[in-house]
Amino acid sequence: MKDSFLMQAVNQLDDAYIEEAHPTAAVPMKALRRRVTAKWVSAVAGFCASLLLVGYIVMPYVYPSQSPNDPAASKPPSSEIHPSVVPPPIYNHAVYTAEDIGNLFSGNNKLDSVATSSYTKIYVPREEFLRVTEIPDGAYISVYERKTDGEALNKKEFTAFTDQMLDSVSAALGISRLGYQVEREEATSYREASLRATFNADAERENGYFCSSGQYGLYNTFGFFSSSLSSGRIMLRDVPVEIDQTKTDAEIIASLEEIKHIVFDIFGTEFEDAKIIRDYGDYTEHGVEFMYVYFYNEADNPLNAYMGTPLSDYICLDFDNFQNYSGDIVSDRLLCNVSIRYRQYRTDHVYTPTKQVRRISVEEAERLLYNGYVFGGHSCPICMSMQSEVSFEGYDFVGLTYVFGSDEQGRTTEGIPFYAFYKKIGKAKNGNLIYAKTYVPAVEVNGYEAYFEAQRKNHRAQADVEEAE
Repeated sequence: MKDSFLMQAVNQLDDAYIEEAHPTAAVPMKALRRRVTAKWVSAVAGFCASLLLVGYIVMPYVYPSQSPNDPAASKPPSSEIHPSVVPPPIYNHAVYTAEDIGNLFSGNNKLDSVATSSYTKIYVPREEFLRVTEIPDGAYISVYERKTDGEALNKKEFTAFTDQMLDSVSAALGISRLGYQVEREEATSYREASLRATFNADAERENGYFCSSGQYGLYNTFGFFSSSLSSGRIMLRDVPVEIDQTKTDAEIIASLEEIKHIVFDIFGTEFEDAKIIRDYGDYTEHGVEFMYVYFYNEADNPLNAYMGTPLSDYICLDFDNFQNYSGDIVSDRLLCNVSIRYRQYRTDHVYTPTKQVRRISVEEAERLLYNGYVFGGHSCPICMSMQSEVSFEGYDFVGLTYVFGSDEQGRTTEGIPFYAFYKKIGKAKNGNLIYAKTYVPAVEVNGYEAYFEAQRKNHRAQADVEEAE
């Protein structure tokens, strides 16, 4: 039953956690990830991180720090998602305080002039893997709100969805169709109410695959992976699902042309766009640790241009290449240990622009950066306090990120734009470049000095308590 539960955990993770709640993101996860299988780590790390961390979505657009000046402030706000929706109000003044911004993050920040320990580490073999995207024009930038309540749970709809998925997946895999029971899970402090399909674990193992199906207010989801720990390989209609990590993104997408049409047929949908997200770390010497291939429609949500995980319907091929235990299957080239999952939204207008706020210039953000008015990201205070301080003077790149807060149930709500600053700080033992990344709000904020002075006092008080102990 553990395998089925973990597959379910992967499918029920909110989009807000998928990209940053990663098994390589937090120092305490290193010991765990080396003791359990890669799929278990990927599921558990994301699931546990979502309990501990304030949810936020990150996908930078990045350009060199030697950038031209920002667009003139006289430009009107750009058009938004749904022309039929009333345009959001425009604000030319601060609508947030530094305390509001700090509440989006779980890490404690402290003021250290230019140097700061409030940052996260990004590992890449080359700078182009920092996920560079174009900078949007305009003097104003949108704040978004994400729905917290979708459609009512519907057992008849969910059963029809699960039956369709099982019929198609079983035929493509050449296995007998699995039976299941529908169970309702009530809302908790970190998860909304849902319906899920409970499969017989023994039957799943006999068929050679683990499946998971779930329904939430906003979406239905279905996923499956091989139960073979020796390979994780999946054959769809006798075609292997595999990629060569040494190829370019374009070459990998082209190599998946046949598989793409098979999964489109399996899930009864088609998408126009594809993209690849590569996750690297400081531990493995086999290249990428995880690679995600997404099929989706970028135009279905304007935030898709800035996100790693699409915020609209998608199919994901999730390749695992992390060596968690002796004998675990990894490769310097060919990746075949894959999970396949499909997300189908049940409602429109999930992400809606609620404000148009004046975007501060990069130069304004730099002044805040150099004063230490930064927000370090998702890492826990303990992890951050263990890091050496980094000066972001002469940073290498700056990009845009959306950070979403969460409600009492851990569901993401309002999303605020941030500048993400990157500074190369060294090389990992496996040769990957290490970048420090920290955040400055991309909109005007009041109360920086008072907030960070309070943070500094809190830090000193905590240090005194620790020293006394």
